[in-house]
Amino acid sequence: MAPVSNPDPILHNPDFWTTVNVVEKLKKKKLCIASNLNDCEGAIVEAHTIPRSQLTKIATNGKVYEIAANPVDLARNDGEYTFRERGVGQFSVLNCFCEKHDREIFSPIENEPLVFDTRQLSVLHYRAMGAELYKKATALDVSDHLIQHSKKRNPRRSAATIETARAGVMMGVQDIGAAFELCEQAVFTPAHGNISGLIIRFKRKPTLMAVGGFTPEYGYNGAPVAQLSFAQPPPAPIIGLSVLATTDGAAAVFSWLREAKLCHAFAETLIAQPPDLITTLIIQTAFEQVENTCMKKEWWNALVPAEQKALLRRAKSGLERQPRLSTSLQFDGVCHDQWDYQGHVFVNCH
Repeated sequence: MAPVSNPDPILHNPDFWTTVNVVEKLKKKKLCIASNLNDCEGAIVEAHTIPRSQLTKIATNGKVYEIAANPVDLARNDGEYTFRERGVGQFSVLNCFCEKHDREIFSPIENEPLVFDTRQLSVLHYRAMGAELYKKATALDVSDHLIQHSKKRNPRRSAATIETARAGVMMGVQDIGAAFELCEQAVFTPAHGNISGLIIRFKRKPTLMAVGGFTPEYGYNGAPVAQLSFAQPPPAPIIGLSVLATTDGAAAVFSWLREAKLCHAFAETLIAQPPDLITTLIIQTAFEQVENTCMKKEWWNALVPAEQKALLRRAKSGLERQPRLSTSLQFDGVCHDQWDYQGHVFVNCH
């Protein structure tokens, strides 16, 4: 994209860059979130939440597009969300597993064909929940730093806005932390019987990939599913979404704890939609709900600017935790792509 001719003065402010550098370091903190399973071994690795072998299936010259929304990007683009190239070796990397746990836990989905049995479904759900837990934990560290920074610069001015945002992050940490603990228990039971899911298969390769988790506040029919509330005890019903390539096409995998009946009800509202809209609805969901989303460059470049802006607005809504509208996941009137719906199956839902 063309550089901005008159960049925001904030980009020339040394204090801005100091804060940015600290925030970036906090976002790369190293810890193994599986450490309570058994002893860790080896260094903390740069674990891919979307495997590199998957990313190469939509990459062009080893690169994909990602949403550009860090503080520097926003300052350079007047607060607007944009996109940029990212190498497959750098996208979706989190420092949240040691060598041993990264190797042992994810082998069933990285070294075996994707058949989406209960074992693989459990591991996919664990990875989605782990990624969300790590990001929310680091976001809490960032919030704490910004609050302290604000108080030092302006002792008399309240940091209420940041503290309110921190409270929202804390609520998210509590919810995903409780859900992750239950998920961890479910994943490592021999029968893998505590995770349910919806597997949707497509005939064509995906033009987008995503891995993450979210609380479904409204269904694809606009009806309320779960409302976030500080008064609601954790865990909130959290659903995992993995959009991946298969040997003969694509798959969108929604996963949840079997006891989370609201998530099952949410998934049912998607399957009730016309089959020729399923691809677009999944794309909308990825932008709206999953930060860890990347796109095939040729597909994105072929979209008209209005489509790109509409999808980026969805990303902004999700990343900035704006209040959800009942229509947030409903068809927006434009078919963004067509992967050719092949069929679906619910797993372990009875």
